[in-house]
Amino acid sequence: MKQTKSKIIIIFLVLFLPFVLYLFLLIIPSIFDENHRVSLWINNGIWLPKPLEIKDIYHYEFRAGEDFSIWIYDEENFNKGISKSYFKRITEDNIERLKDKLTEYYHRLDDDETKLFDENVNLKNLPLIGNHFLFKSSKQDEKTFILIITDSATNSLYFFNAVC
Repeated sequence: MKQTKSKIIIIFLVLFLPFVLYLFLLIIPSIFDENHRVSLWINNGIWLPKPLEIKDIYHYEFRAGEDFSIWIYDEENFNKGISKSYFKRITEDNIERLKDKLTEYYHRLDDDETKLFDENVNLKNLPLIGNHFLFKSSKQDEKTFILIITDSATNSLYFFNAVC
């Protein structure tokens, strides 16, 4: 009887403990306002340094829509983040496509989101040659994407997420 009880406890720990640990690893970051970074990592495989502040301009929850946030860094972590291989330098060769994607994103916004966007971003001046960007789209549909544009003058990342 004692052996059977030990086996049950071992089986329970082997099956249940990893599940609890997994939940713990997902819940703890959101408690400490890390859910943006964790979500970016889980959904896109992109891990960025912790910003000093994340300003959520608008976001959707559990539906198709758009997110926009500004991640503000100190200079060291900003440079560490944009040195990652997923960021590319904005050049004459890619700036027009970048502006097109940003304009496409902008035209999808509703009136309230457009107002908030305009209060926080100058659409024409955001992508500047010499800064960096990250663009990653869904394999099934390029209308679902994330676009991150850096602003080295303010050590900020402008994070746009579009989900269809």
